[in-house]
Amino acid sequence: MAGQEGASLLVLALKETGTRPMDPERSGKRRVPAARVIVVGEREDLQQIREGLEGCGEAWELSFLTTAEGAAAALAAVPAAVVVADVDRPGSGGATICAKIRELGHPTGRVHCYLIGISRLHEPPTEAAGLAIDDFLTRPFGMRDLVARIRVGLRVVEAERTLRESYEELRHVAATDPLTGLLRRQPGMGLLKAEIARVARGQQDLTVVLVGLEGLGTTGDALGRAAGDAALRATAARYVQGCRPYDSAVRWDHDTILLVFPHASGDNARAIAERMRALVAHAPIEIAPERSMTVSASFGVATLAAGRTLPEEALVEAARRALAEARAAGPNEIRYANGT
Repeated sequence: MAGQEGASLLVLALKETGTRPMDPERSGKRRVPAARVIVVGEREDLQQIREGLEGCGEAWELSFLTTAEGAAAALAAVPAAVVVADVDRPGSGGATICAKIRELGHPTGRVHCYLIGISRLHEPPTEAAGLAIDDFLTRPFGMRDLVARIRVGLRVVEAERTLRESYEELRHVAATDPLTGLLRRQPGMGLLKAEIARVARGQQDLTVVLVGLEGLGTTGDALGRAAGDAALRATAARYVQGCRPYDSAVRWDHDTILLVFPHASGDNARAIAERMRALVAHAPIEIAPERSMTVSASFGVATLAAGRTLPEEALVEAARRALAEARAAGPNEIRYANGT
């Protein structure tokens, strides 16, 4: 293929989620994404491409395919790809594969794409030009040119991956309460709104528990702010440990936590509330080495049955009224909202 007008060619250089060690001279704790290069083309071209890529000096994991379907399946399993496609190939050739890749990558953000088109023409054909090709090679070309373009593409998708990870990390930081690690109130309301939408479609019941922690302010006044913060942090961790993987915990106020339990009906709302009460009522909270305290809490429970709908503020307000009744009755009491 190198330096010739060969038949169809498709090269996928894929950034996998798996990792491999970096240079031994660097820290052994650091890991980098592995690059896997998949070549798709006519059988007669593959051996020459194999020799060229294996001899390029890169630590790429190489595999070779003969069908576009295999390339699409490989692409669906990875988060980023450099694609080198023969855009002259009719039917299910490079332009069609590029379009499928854009469908995977652009709307969902799952795949970062860097497209390199190959053609006998000096500019991309009309069909391929509309696919936002990032780079272009004209036949004949040397293998070193192809390898260089793949290296550039891999750097681009790696930069995009790093940028996306940084963005997701910033989103997580913005949504998380720094003291307890729970969701902040605003993103918590967004989550609750989504859960209520599922209830309205009849997909689930929903139970929320508003937990009012008692005595944290007194602890802070008596033992210092750090002790009060430690008590809140440890109590929040207890509740998180008692939740299922798809439940959520939100720091609603200074001493109030909202627990969201999807797929929890009125029949088991009492069991949920009792389990939450037992998490802290029966075991002291450690706030410092050799220093612990017992935390009291009151619980307001509201349930929304499948097929019903209610604004998220109204559901929380029902739980708040139930919490106020529980607090009036004394510590470690549970009250249930009516009419939710």
